[in-house]
Amino acid sequence: MRIFEQFALKNDEIVREQPSAFQKMPREAMGACVNVYPVKKQKVFGFGGAFTESAAINFARMSCEEKEKTLEALFGESGLKYNFCRVCIGPSDFGQSSYSYVSEDDVTLESFDISRDKKYVIPFIREALRKTKGKMFLFASPWSPPAFMKDNQSLFGGGKLKKDKYELYAQYIVKFLKAYREEGIAISAVTLQNEPNAIQTWESCLFTAEEEAEYGTVLYEILNKNGLGDVRILCWDHNKGNIFHRVSKIYPKMEERIWGAGFHWYDGEHFDELDLIRDLYPEKVLIETEFCNGQGDRRFSFYKTEILNNLKHGVNAICEWNLILDKDGGPYHNRNIGCNAPIVFKDKKAELSDIYKEMFMFSHFIAAGAQILYTSSYSSDIGIGAAKNPDGRIVVCLLNTGRDKTDFYLKIGEEYVALDMDPMTVKTLLLLDEAF
Repeated sequence: MRIFEQFALKNDEIVREQPSAFQKMPREAMGACVNVYPVKKQKVFGFGGAFTESAAINFARMSCEEKEKTLEALFGESGLKYNFCRVCIGPSDFGQSSYSYVSEDDVTLESFDISRDKKYVIPFIREALRKTKGKMFLFASPWSPPAFMKDNQSLFGGGKLKKDKYELYAQYIVKFLKAYREEGIAISAVTLQNEPNAIQTWESCLFTAEEEAEYGTVLYEILNKNGLGDVRILCWDHNKGNIFHRVSKIYPKMEERIWGAGFHWYDGEHFDELDLIRDLYPEKVLIETEFCNGQGDRRFSFYKTEILNNLKHGVNAICEWNLILDKDGGPYHNRNIGCNAPIVFKDKKAELSDIYKEMFMFSHFIAAGAQILYTSSYSSDIGIGAAKNPDGRIVVCLLNTGRDKTDFYLKIGEEYVALDMDPMTVKTLLLLDEAF
């Protein structure tokens, strides 16, 4: 057993530490241990964030030099290595204003036009694809159908998609997917609706589980009829504390037509609910499709605890919210506060935020195609997660959420290494063991 590299996140700074050596396990080291087991769990597809209009506008404002720095920071080999990202179908609250791809009451969809996306969003995505040499999984989410397709005749305030507009709206989604493909951008999956259980002051639309299944079946059929059968469908795309109740009604109705479920984190941890979904529906994927803190919220371990435990509890991919925001957490509309993002564009410079560094400790090291390994810890204060990368290296992520400096042993098989962690810190270790 050998540690290649060892990093720690302390006081908002990532530092490279001198790797410690593994030794044979002595009897006296059998107490305070964290364990990694050579037993594999789910595959990791990757990490990412959202190409919102707000993120794209901030990217467009940068100089060429700042753009290249930002692309490297988000997608490059020295940065977050993001490869699993979200695209908005039409407007979200993180954009300059609301809009639709079609003229009002155009039931023919002949006016369909993505020219607004071509100004900021599509150029940003193209640059990311260039940086990653095309190795990017993109999924897309709608915030609201066009107003004339809804019962409240508005993009805002919830409302519902009229049942007699299910097929028309599915055709609208098809036009979006085809228009993006014409721009050289392949969307590989769609969620049925962003936050289908929320009435928002910004773009929103309500769906029950039964309505999601009914509309999802229509969308599936329309996708296939239009040569888009390779585009997968995700349901829910809302808070994880209600994911079981939603998918337990949708999965039996849609069966193989549904790829899996997306979720957000805004109602708390609920990691055991993810275990429930993974155990009951092992063939379905679990994707964290959105999470972020409101601007000014710096509560320690939110990102770290979320990422580590989602991976431990069966999640395949983790995608946060805006990739870039300005110093005010925007631009945004129809809401009264901005959000945090990994990159903050401020005074004509792209700055790495605290959450960038938290994400780095996971996304930089855990590669697409990695498999999560089973782990255990002697204490709830010391969290541990591990993954085996396709190149054979093992990534071990450790989190101390306690108030005290802690000494303990990392144990793998019959070998151990002594470690210590300051309070409120993260460590990431890269090592190799052929037994895994």
